[in-house]
Amino acid sequence: MPVTRTIAGLAVGPADPPRPVTVAIIDQQPVTRMGLEQVLSLQPGISVVATASRSAELAPSPQHPDVTLLALPPMTRTADIGQALHSCDDRSAVLLVLGGGCAPSAVFTEAIRLRVSGAVGREAEPEEILFAIEAATRGGWYLSAELISQLRSGPATQEQPRPALTPRETETAGLLAAGLTHRQIAGRLGLTEETVNTYVKRMRAKFNVGNKAALTSTLIRQGYITTDAVSR
Repeated sequence: MPVTRTIAGLAVGPADPPRPVTVAIIDQQPVTRMGLEQVLSLQPGISVVATASRSAELAPSPQHPDVTLLALPPMTRTADIGQALHSCDDRSAVLLVLGGGCAPSAVFTEAIRLRVSGAVGREAEPEEILFAIEAATRGGWYLSAELISQLRSGPATQEQPRPALTPRETETAGLLAAGLTHRQIAGRLGLTEETVNTYVKRMRAKFNVGNKAALTSTLIRQGYITTDAVSR
């Protein structure tokens, strides 16, 4: 899956030879579901192993998907997110597919709090979806620029006072939001992976969040990460 993307002036792509990636697709809209399946099936190194209209209907597969693309329907409630994710294979990274105002800020924030590995819009180009899948398979995180704008413009929430980040923490935050793993960030910044781990742990402590996805969401809402930081 040889996807390359320019982020903050850097060409970012797979650091290692690609390996086969298995994908499941969950979408109530048949046309969109079939379109995603067709696009992904044409990509070298990707195998679509299961599709369904709802997560609860996803048939067990002997091939546990590396990534599940989960499209949220328009009237999804915050209380429904846990069940939708629970029905997904717990060994699979989950990427949300959002569009048409289907995910208010509270719904998306709850999904991030649980275990999603990012989100793309329904209008995303195939290249962007592939990049998001690549980031998820490597333990990274990806959120498209238009969704960053939506998240930042959502209803105000009670946040902790805005803590200060060091210049290195700010650089790390931007690359983290762009979908890079800790190892890739270390390579880009000329640091050790352990140093990057320290920066991320320190930022999580400053914002009192429990995981990398929640950290990224908080950084976006508080203005540390903007659409300019993640450019195509």
